[in-house]
Amino acid sequence: MLVLTRKSGQSIHLGDGIVLTVQRVSGDSVRIGIEAPQSVQIRRGEVVEAMAAAAGHDEALLRDAVMLLAEQQQAQPAEPLGD
Repeated sequence: MLVLTRKSGQSIHLGDGIVLTVQRVSGDSVRIGIEAPQSVQIRRGEVVEAMAAAAGHDEALLRDAVMLLAEQQQAQPAEPLGD
């Protein structure tokens, strides 16, 4: 991880077309402006973590549902196929 020190009004350029600018520093809070192409997704860290947790939860729910359906199908006798 690269760690840089910036003052209010100073910026950091990331590749082509992404600029981070320190807008304001107040106590332990920093306001950052981000300029980036619309194709670049920008999310706060806690949002990404929540999305990952939700995806894991959804995956577990889906796995449980599939297992329950499989158990129910095994418990039911097979119906004869009609003509």
